[in-house]
Parts: sequence; structure tokens; C-alpha cells
Amino acid sequence: MFNHFFDFYFPRLYRFSIARLDGDKEVTKDIVQETLFLAIKNIKQYRGEASLMSWLCQINRSQISLHFRKNNIKQTVKVDDIPEVKEIFDNIKSEINEHPEKKYETSKLNEIISSTLDNLPNGYGDLLEMKYLDKLSVDEIATHLNLSVISVQSKLARAREAFKTVITRILGDQTYFFLNPTESSQ
Repeated sequence: MFNHFFDFYFPRLYRFSIARLDGDKEVTKDIVQETLFLAIKNIKQYRGEASLMSWLCQINRSQISLHFRKNNIKQTVKVDDIPEVKEIFDNIKSEINEHPEKKYETSKLNEIISSTLDNLPNGYGDLLEMKYLDKLSVDEIATHLNLSVISVQSKLARAREAFKTVITRILGDQTYFFLNPTESSQ
């Protein structure tokens, strides 16, 4: 049971944490492991008012803040940690909750995207996360990975193609609307 819980939530919390920890992979692993340990230890405190992932993210934020305080590091705030922005995301989630078919579709799509990113070869998933989830520029990625800008651009092109290939295989006929969402609402 614990292994399933850990295997399911570790990658999600890792992606949530790494940007908040300036890309430090070792510290991120340690903090995510500590978060999951604390969640299991304190599971009786989970009241179900928010999703389990939201609860885990809150524990994770606390662990990250503790890390910064212990190490006397100034913490930068992510956009989705700002209360006003968080409220917008919560409103979107509640709209989805009111329409179960959208909740299921969104959940499945998130699962597909997450699994795809986790399983792409050659570090492509990490590269796409840096570019599109962490919103790093190509120059920042190049510096972070100690690569040339041209090398990063080339790898990003291959990563996007690999992502598109996997998504196309998974979604089949639905891929067009996934890759062109504005046209699916017409």
C-alpha cells in the first residue's frame, strides 16, 4: 500500500517541488520523501476537505519553507502559491467538480501528460517541464544543464516530437483536439 502511495505521489510532488527549490534535485528528493513520510505519519489529520494532492502540496510547502529557514535562504514565491492565484485555481477546480464528466476527462488527461513526461527517454520529460511548467527560457535551461543554447533548442525540438508521438499513440483520434484545444470548442 505504501509503495503504491509513494510511487503515485512522488513524481507529482517532485515536479511541484523542484521549481520551488531552484532545480536542486537532491534537496527536492529529500523534501518530497520527508513530505510523504509526514503525510503517512499524520494521515489521521487529513479531513478530505481538499484533494489529497492539495493536502500533500501544503505539507510540501511547509517543508520547503522549513528548509529555507534552516539554511537561511531567501525563498521565492511561485505564482500558484499566491493566495489570489490559488483562489482562481480553486474556482476552476470547483467548476470541474460540478461537471463530473469534465473532472474525469481532466484527471485522465493530467495522468496521461504526467506519465508521458515521466517516461520520455533522454531526459526529454525534464527538459519539457523546465520549459513549459517551470517557464524557464532556453538560455536559463542551457545554463542550468551546462549546454549550449543551440543544443537545448535541438533537444527541445526532439523532446516535443517525442511527446507528440507518445500522445498521438495514446489518444489516437482525439490527439488533434488535445494539441489544438481552441478548435475543440468550436
